[in-house]
Amino acid sequence: MSIESTDWKHYLPASVSDASSNGGSESNTEWSPASFFPAVTHSERSGGMDDPPRYRKAFVHQENSEGLTAHETRYGIDADSVGGDYIRVALGTADDVQGDIDATYEWAGTGLLNSAATAGDDEIEVDFGAVSDEYEVSALKAGARIYVTRKENIDDDDVSHTAEYHEVDSVSWVGSVATVALVGTLSNSYSTSYDYDGTTVHTRVAVLLEPGDTEASADNYSVSSSSGTIDESGNPVQTDNKGTVEDSITLTFSDSENYAIAGTAQGSLGTGSILSDKTVTNSAKSATNFVIPAALFGGTFANGDTVSFDLHAASFAVWWAELVPAGVSSQANNSWRWMLYWESA
Repeated sequence: MSIESTDWKHYLPASVSDASSNGGSESNTEWSPASFFPAVTHSERSGGMDDPPRYRKAFVHQENSEGLTAHETRYGIDADSVGGDYIRVALGTADDVQGDIDATYEWAGTGLLNSAATAGDDEIEVDFGAVSDEYEVSALKAGARIYVTRKENIDDDDVSHTAEYHEVDSVSWVGSVATVALVGTLSNSYSTSYDYDGTTVHTRVAVLLEPGDTEASADNYSVSSSSGTIDESGNPVQTDNKGTVEDSITLTFSDSENYAIAGTAQGSLGTGSILSDKTVTNSAKSATNFVIPAALFGGTFANGDTVSFDLHAASFAVWWAELVPAGVSSQANNSWRWMLYWESA
């Protein structure tokens, strides 16, 4: 079996607003792309909204039920807004908020091929649009990954509509146009645009975020006991791609066998015993949060002893920035497309 596109979900953070507290930890509420950003008002279009832009946060969650790992995960914007605004994305953390966003966040976006390119070329020109310098695709640098495509959309399976991935060697800018030197050369030739049965499709170049492998996990084990031990390498805490919540867990013993379970984020999670496996459920998702195996424990524990470990959800956080240059026109049914790449068994 493998990880399917249906195994991926987007979830909103704990807080959604235009305030500095916008963002935070992952919630159990799936996003609605149509209402992810509110409508841009007349005053926002007239005066512009790009310094700062409007921010929204989403968690991209891998919920494969077989516990598979999504390897080499990549995320980006396949097609920018059809209106006059621009979309940029940057990786966030499990709990950061809008007020934490600073110059260290690296923004990715998609641009249009600025001049035709031929198979064998080792550089391309890409126009990313006129937005404030702070959001001029700062993730586009040596070592970054880009996606060059002439496909109409992600589901376009016409083999003549080519696409390819490349690593970036270097970048230079003139205004909003980046000259991108590639590691290697183009496999295919690209015009700046194509006519597909009356529909104009531009050749697009997406700068990709690379969060890495995406899976649930437990780590950073610690034990505070004079005689109790744990076997975290041979009998680790078991996690679940769908149900495991990002948290720091502490087990506090009341005697040699029994312990209370508490999370920094989730609070009290009940009690367990070293004599049997303890399953903690995520009722909101009807899934297992984590399992503490009885075989984890060794030696002799006593009242007040503790065992702690960190849980990591099978998700990564993405900040979205909507940038609206001053004077853009109203756009009914505005839209954009995101893309996700992964490998699995």
